[in-house]
Amino acid sequence: MRHPRWAIFATAVIAACAVRVAAEERMDAETLYRAAFRAFNAGEYDAAARHFGEFASRYAAEPEMQQAMPHVYYALGCAQYNTRQMQPAIEAFNEHLKRDPKSAFRAEVMFRIGNAQFAGRNYADAVMQYQQLLREFPSAGVRDDARFQLAVALLLQEQYSNAIPLLAALSADTADAARAGAARAYHAQAAFAAGRHDECLRVLRTACAEGMPPDHLILLSTLALQLGDAFYESYELEKALDAYRCVLHRDELLRRQEARLGALAAECRRLERMPRTDLAAFAQLERAGLLEAQARDQIATLSAQGDFDTSWLMRLGRCLYEMGALWEACIAFQELVRSHPASELAPGAHASLLYCLAQMRLFDEVIREADAFVACHPGHPQAPQAAFLKCEALVNAERFDQAEQALIALLDSHPGHPARDRAAFYLHLSQAMQEKFPEARAGLAAWLAEPGHSNSAVRIDVEYWQAMAAVFSGDYSNAQPLVEAFLSRHPDAVYAPDMAYRLGVVHYMRGQYRNAAMALVKFVRGHPDHPMIWEARVLRGDALAAMGELGIALSAYAEAGPDSGPYYHYAVAQRGKCHKALEDFTNMVALYEGYITNVADSPNVVEGIYWLGWAHRRLGHAGAAREAYWSALLTYGNRKDWQGFEQILGDMRSLYPGSNGVAELAMRLEDESDAARSKGRLTLGSRLDIARARLYEKEKRAADAREAAAAFAARYTTNVLGPDGLLFLATRTAVSNRGDSCAAVLHLLARAFPASAQCAEAEMLLARRARAEGDLDACGRLVASAAAKAQEVSVALEITMEKARWLAASDRLREAIAAYEEVLANKAARGPLWPEALYGIAAAYEAMRDFRAAIPYYQRIYVMYAGHAQLAAQAYYHSGRCFERMGDVSAAIRTFKELAEDERFAAAPETARAQERLSSLLASNTQ
Repeated sequence: MRHPRWAIFATAVIAACAVRVAAEERMDAETLYRAAFRAFNAGEYDAAARHFGEFASRYAAEPEMQQAMPHVYYALGCAQYNTRQMQPAIEAFNEHLKRDPKSAFRAEVMFRIGNAQFAGRNYADAVMQYQQLLREFPSAGVRDDARFQLAVALLLQEQYSNAIPLLAALSADTADAARAGAARAYHAQAAFAAGRHDECLRVLRTACAEGMPPDHLILLSTLALQLGDAFYESYELEKALDAYRCVLHRDELLRRQEARLGALAAECRRLERMPRTDLAAFAQLERAGLLEAQARDQIATLSAQGDFDTSWLMRLGRCLYEMGALWEACIAFQELVRSHPASELAPGAHASLLYCLAQMRLFDEVIREADAFVACHPGHPQAPQAAFLKCEALVNAERFDQAEQALIALLDSHPGHPARDRAAFYLHLSQAMQEKFPEARAGLAAWLAEPGHSNSAVRIDVEYWQAMAAVFSGDYSNAQPLVEAFLSRHPDAVYAPDMAYRLGVVHYMRGQYRNAAMALVKFVRGHPDHPMIWEARVLRGDALAAMGELGIALSAYAEAGPDSGPYYHYAVAQRGKCHKALEDFTNMVALYEGYITNVADSPNVVEGIYWLGWAHRRLGHAGAAREAYWSALLTYGNRKDWQGFEQILGDMRSLYPGSNGVAELAMRLEDESDAARSKGRLTLGSRLDIARARLYEKEKRAADAREAAAAFAARYTTNVLGPDGLLFLATRTAVSNRGDSCAAVLHLLARAFPASAQCAEAEMLLARRARAEGDLDACGRLVASAAAKAQEVSVALEITMEKARWLAASDRLREAIAAYEEVLANKAARGPLWPEALYGIAAAYEAMRDFRAAIPYYQRIYVMYAGHAQLAAQAYYHSGRCFERMGDVSAAIRTFKELAEDERFAAAPETARAQERLSSLLASNTQ
């Protein structure tokens, strides 16, 4: 930028005046002025101010210098202004304007006077100065800066109504983003100070949306915190939350402010290198310097406010809590507790966190946080309440054993706990829920006898659970008066409907069926939406049936329709029994036809189909019974996951008696299979073919069975088979002779149908294969999985046998013996399971070299199960070997001789081995 024009003009004026001044004075004036000029141009404003001041003091009154003095005073004012000598600068600028009212620098000078007055906190004079400037020079280059300074001065004078319009207009000016941001910050401050909180919130929202002004971050965050408090105090929680959400974390504020401070310092260093004659750069330097100082002050102030975040998080959490935004409140309280554990607000926040979690029913979190609270703040006044909240959470989480222990500890350690009555109730409730009925009932009775509990808020709960504990314990004689007393005292209580139902239950369990029916019909009519309504309806039916009122019972059961869920199945079964007792088989048929339609997707449909066929048979309608069964098979049989095919087919076989019946059934199965395959219903076709193959097996038509199995394997791919088809493919067809293919099919079954009855059998077979291959770890995993999925006793026993074999192979012989004995103890064990279990026990004892224990088990096999020739021969041989190893040679000879002479075992390899041992032993004895 060029030198100020006043400098050139003033030099000429002084030269012209020199003629009228003495020679020595002329040299002094010119030298002094030039020194001042050089200092000013060099940016040495202190020296310039000193020289211009001396010049003014010498020559201000000289007539010859009057033309130059306005410029001198302007330069003096600028130098003093630049060195922050504001009051002398004001005086110099005023003298300039006095001497040159129409100065070319008038607008600039007036602006600087206002700024100097502002810097000296003389805001009233500054306001007047800015206003006069704007009146005289509405289009001056400093107009917007003057308007900004005026607005801030008005704000500082608390003239908010005058400041706000100016700040609002300036904040909308996009020409200077920094000034607009500052104006927005001060606009928010002015609106808050004026009590115009909604306007303040709007400005804050805009600032957040458009980006917080970097020089006023701390101001706006502090203001947002104060605004949130104001809204909170007036119960305007939504607005309070909006304000609190405009606050930034203290660390974030400091980080941003430190970054801004660094940028301002760099800007100042850059501007300081600019020529001092560049007035725009100097103005920018001045502004940057002020902002730098402001940033340092804000950083220092915020750094000293160690509780800034904790105060904000506590207020935010409190606001969210009262708004019902519990999850967000938890986050705020949790952050305070985790990030500021030493804060004096941390215990309060931790307690509030507990209340939030409890209301959200996050019981595991309540328990964990309550333990943490007591560990961190054992002596805090809220510690007993935290311990109580933990106990309450344990009760609500149904961890009653832990709740009982925690409540005992709470009552012992805090005898004066304000919630002692509730804690004692929870203790006895926990005992009742663990079926510790004597302790619970005694405790509840003692609670009610306590004089201090007469007005307790939980007294009604205690009375309810006293009656319920008697009901649940089966003490119906004592339960009845308790239930009746409760209903008499609390007819409108929330528990009254449940007690009304329990009264019916008590009457029923005491054999008072008429009273039960009357109580239950009253309950059903009075509380049609009660959770126990369906159970009450079917229990009323049971009471009426027990009275012999089967017709009325049928109506009661009929009230439990398909929408009653599991009660519908029970009600239909009971209605079936009533029809059966009344020999009303026609209505029984209608009942089960409707039932099958209503529960087509339920596993219970199989039972319904069975009873439908049974009723048809009782009516003498064998053909109708057959068709009912066939209809079910053909309707549901194409669903891969349907589990009722085999059971229904088994019931239907009795309708095809004799050899002619078998032939007819086989032909029907083949015809229906052909029809199913022609329609693309391949799953159904596969099941019909399996049924035909099994029918041939049962009839001992081995060739036909093999042919049917081969046809099955050729016709169907695994993707169309259900779990029963996959198991048949793996065990009954050619694939069963190919180990890898068999295993692949079994794995597919387990993966595709994990909930099927066949899955357990498939995993058992895979376990057997893994054991045979020496992979005992895989075998153990598969056995455990199969045991967990077993749905049939026969399969469960097979799995137990495989478990025993796995344990034996793993040298866990004692455990293997226990598993084998588990099979022997089950009366459902049939076929080879018993002799195989006996053999497993004997072999385990033999492996343990306990020959005396092994021999009786071997003997039981060949004495009681000789029909299992191979196993009996092995038992015979090993029995002889055990005698031999014990040194009882005569018993060994006798055993080997019996085996060798028994024609039933002539083909067994053990017989030949026994003859060899017998010859050897006899030869040894002869010698």
